[in-house]
Amino acid sequence: MLNSIKKQVSTLETELQKIEKQFNCPIQKAFNSLKLCSELNFSLRDKIVGYSFPTPEEEITFFKELKPRVMAHLLFFTQVYNIETLLPAGSETARKTFLLAELEKLKPYFEENQDVWRYYRSGFTHWDDQYFLRKNRSLQGTGTIEGCFFESDPLYSTCMDYKLAKLLALTRLQAYLETALQNTNRGPLPPDSENKNIFSLTWTLSKSAMVEMIYAFYAAGVFNNGKATVAQIAECFGPMFNIELGDFYHSFTEIRERKISQTKMLDLLRAALIKKIDEL
Repeated sequence: MLNSIKKQVSTLETELQKIEKQFNCPIQKAFNSLKLCSELNFSLRDKIVGYSFPTPEEEITFFKELKPRVMAHLLFFTQVYNIETLLPAGSETARKTFLLAELEKLKPYFEENQDVWRYYRSGFTHWDDQYFLRKNRSLQGTGTIEGCFFESDPLYSTCMDYKLAKLLALTRLQAYLETALQNTNRGPLPPDSENKNIFSLTWTLSKSAMVEMIYAFYAAGVFNNGKATVAQIAECFGPMFNIELGDFYHSFTEIRERKISQTKMLDLLRAALIKKIDEL
């Protein structure tokens, strides 16, 4: 069962990448994406409601890793659809004010659930049986209509899987809004500002390798005295190296979940540099 679900989730994410390339309109992109996510979520619910996992570990894997991935996509694209359909069509100032207000709305949820977020991002497992098994599901909901809708089914929810999914979604949404703000601040380029560089560099390794580099630069605070956001760095690196980064936060999630090495690209660079130094 678990392997079958993993394939379904992977297929979903492949289809989402196709939608990303197929549509230019962000509203159409978000609508078609959330439709796919909703269909898979309901399909998974039908399978899981009457299913008993062979081991607690498999149940934890589903509610900690697989369901939150699907729900995070669903929540993210729902938020993007709502934002894009309400985005003012007037001045840049109006659009910027709207986007900044949307960014501010994200802060309370992160503050209220910082312990859950810290637990997940630290890779801890000691409370997994309390957080991600249905038998230990808390009766206390999120206090929101959205939360009650997704958490009200005791056979398809635990006390933390929805909160984790929403934290993942809001992290992506933060990057999305920051990129939108950057585009608003930049404004149109003057006609004579075309890139006249003699050389053009194209990134020929994987997208995940580039994302690993971006997050490393961000973590080290090497740009703008540490004030540059991940979205800002990604926005510069994409055009500079002719690579479409797309949903770079999801790529970072995959990097974080690597079983062998979370720093493949950095390890490669270190080994290559040491080898070159020894050769000189």
